[in-house]
Amino acid sequence: MKLHRFALAPPAVAPDVTAVLGIRPEAIRPAGTGPGVDATVIDIEPLGHEALVTVDAAGTALTMRAESGAVLTVGQPVRIAFQPGEAHWFDGTTGERTD
Repeated sequence: MKLHRFALAPPAVAPDVTAVLGIRPEAIRPAGTGPGVDATVIDIEPLGHEALVTVDAAGTALTMRAESGAVLTVGQPVRIAFQPGEAHWFDGTTGERTD
């Protein structure tokens, strides 16, 4: 995956292990016109002071937090971003963090 001009490569794992990338919802944010990934809003869960917004980014569902006043609608295109240091790798079998 390429984001912010960085390539995110999974850590070295055994050939039979799947590495899973994990990003907390508070680490994902709208990118405006800056570097990021194109996505589409597929669900919005209002929580009062904020909302959890699920987006589809190239077939992968990601959840991000948004301010309660954010103007987002289901079906709306949105560009999202996160800093590579905010992402973590996990062993897909055990769920243990690998980075």
